[in-house]
Amino acid sequence: MEKGATVNIKDIERFKRFIRRFTVVLLMALLCCAVFMWMLSSLAGGEKQPSAAQNDVQRSNDVTSKGADAAQSSGEMAQPVQGISPDPQAATAYCLTLVNRTCKMAQNSAQDLVSIREYGNGCYALGYSNLQGNREAVLALNEMFAAAQEAGFHDFVVQSAYRSYKKQETLFKEEIKKYTNQGYSRAQAEQLANRTLARPGESEHETGLAFDLMIRNTTSLYDFEGTQNEKWIKQHCAEYGFIIRFPPDKEEITGIASEPWHIRYVGKEHARCITENKLCLEEYINALKG
Repeated sequence: MEKGATVNIKDIERFKRFIRRFTVVLLMALLCCAVFMWMLSSLAGGEKQPSAAQNDVQRSNDVTSKGADAAQSSGEMAQPVQGISPDPQAATAYCLTLVNRTCKMAQNSAQDLVSIREYGNGCYALGYSNLQGNREAVLALNEMFAAAQEAGFHDFVVQSAYRSYKKQETLFKEEIKKYTNQGYSRAQAEQLANRTLARPGESEHETGLAFDLMIRNTTSLYDFEGTQNEKWIKQHCAEYGFIIRFPPDKEEITGIASEPWHIRYVGKEHARCITENKLCLEEYINALKG
């Protein structure tokens, strides 16, 4: 009996050691599984919630792609527009100069620039005293803001007008520096800067035909949006030869988000056609080219 008892005790001890080892192995396996699942969860979370920098750069890539595709299609996919007869010669008029990410402006090729301070009529203020614009466009500004005053709309400010290639280059470099100082790479900074500021040669301001508007005693262009002054401009600017260059429903074509403060001189007849047909400048030039 004692010998049998000894054998049973040994078997029990072996079984206990086996159980302990099995438990350790099982716990280690469970731990590895838990770590593996945590890693998968982290990776999945990273894909669903990219960093702010990644979001910003991706949005910038999307806008850049839209602008490039739209500008390319401007010359390849012209569609007939009711009420607009093809007129390729008219499409070459200076007031219809198309400037965007693929249709670039030659350096310092703006025509007939004048001082807005000297040619202005006092019906609007200037963000800077040395602003310049195309003569015909500045005279149209005078006419429009005089009418606005008569209608009871005051406090308009022309914040931006003509910019030289060099000025645009300086502004773009400053915008890049702002983002690199925040920790973005050079490539990321350029993409982010291009969301709100055109590269030199790609800005309508280099034509002298584009103007950014503000309201007196405000600090941002964005403050213009939603005001009664903005509504008046939207309703009446075409009567004086201007269009809202970047309307909210044309971003897929222009590549630029809505800018209700950015007006562009194209001449009264062109402005009427563009506005009545709810076109952007790219679409209108397509229609003229036929």
